[in-house]
Amino acid sequence: MGIFVIPTNRIVNKAVNSASLEINAAREWVNKDITLVVVDNSDEKIMRQNTEYLKNYKKNSDFEIIHVDIKDQIKLIKDISIKSGIPFDELMNILLPQGIDYGKISNMVYIIVSMLNSDIFFRRDSDCDVNNIQKDEYPILQELKYLGKAINLVRDSLCNPFDADSFGEEEILVVGSDYLGEWNLDVKDLKDSNENTIRTLLKLNDVEEELIDYYIDIKYLGLLNDRAKKPALISVFNKKDSKELLNKDIFRYPECGNVSMKNVFKWIPNFIGQNGIGFDYNTQHLCSYLKVPILYHCSKINHVHDNNRKELSKLKLYWKGMVKQFDFSLLTTAFANELINSVKLDRNIIGLDRVIKLSSNIPDIIEDCYMKMNISERRQRVDILINDVLLLSKLDKYKPIADYLNESKEEIIKELNYEYEQSIKLYRLWPKIIEATSCLSKKENYFGSI
Repeated sequence: MGIFVIPTNRIVNKAVNSASLEINAAREWVNKDITLVVVDNSDEKIMRQNTEYLKNYKKNSDFEIIHVDIKDQIKLIKDISIKSGIPFDELMNILLPQGIDYGKISNMVYIIVSMLNSDIFFRRDSDCDVNNIQKDEYPILQELKYLGKAINLVRDSLCNPFDADSFGEEEILVVGSDYLGEWNLDVKDLKDSNENTIRTLLKLNDVEEELIDYYIDIKYLGLLNDRAKKPALISVFNKKDSKELLNKDIFRYPECGNVSMKNVFKWIPNFIGQNGIGFDYNTQHLCSYLKVPILYHCSKINHVHDNNRKELSKLKLYWKGMVKQFDFSLLTTAFANELINSVKLDRNIIGLDRVIKLSSNIPDIIEDCYMKMNISERRQRVDILINDVLLLSKLDKYKPIADYLNESKEEIIKELNYEYEQSIKLYRLWPKIIEATSCLSKKENYFGSI
């Protein structure tokens, strides 16, 4: 059974209509049941509206719909606690999505998909849709075409077939694309005011200097060439040299709101933390570091920009999240280097088997990298963001943001330390959590269809 999942904290009507288009297109392509699962973390008022809407929608739908609300998630965590022996309060702290915690939301998706006894899922965020996109360009058709397929069977469809040769019969375990529309308005404002600001942002995200112009063209300007019109195989390790990077194509990475996965999510959870921008990309990043094949396709979806972010309070939260993203990049870059230096990647062990074999080592490597993080370098990254991005832009709206980040710098780093420690704990507990979830999956109609 395939799971089409929409995590949401907003009204879900438009996203469900869009999901229906994709699911029906997929059923024309393959003779498979696909269940729509809405993982709902919205407030009580929106939750009631979503529940009523989904009940009415189901009356005219011929595929299964499951609505997982907060109460369902708490019940699931409680049952996982009973099965695993992990204290309930401890699991609630690291699993239940509250506030804006992108990592916890993604991890809850992983748990629910595992609970429903599925190895694959297709994820769309609730602010994304395929309206006005031609049916043959729906992302799910690309996901069905490539997810779980051996690379040597699809290499001729890729823009980088020679890179594919080193993978042979390995399965593609992550497939996705990114967004159409104005989803990067804050970056656009900065770039229009002073182009150096965007270059500094990318350096803070550990993009190599020589690749910055290419990154801007692909991710922010959407410039396409003939190469960019074909799917790209993405993995850090490739060819004969295990330390050789796949350079340019690695920037064509799937966004979390337009992605599908097979199996790897049962071994690699995401980091957790309030407003942790980028924390929910951890599964993808580690797959890439571990030479698990990831495929980027060209079927993008619409992404609606959140106009509420124009408010000062929303802008503060967004840029606090960016501080966390740049600090997290410091940690994950150190982790990648440590992994390359300390872990020998056995090329006779492929894809998922490699993930499973190394999964028990990963928390120790992450913890070691965390303990070695330099506090001066972490503070410096915040200062660079303040002075060389926000203030350099000369935009009035960023002056109070700069003041806020300067005043909150130490508090944010302290918050990050706690979140990293909780994430490492989650990583160590993840195998027991998934094992307990698989036991629960034997219960029929655990959530119940609408």
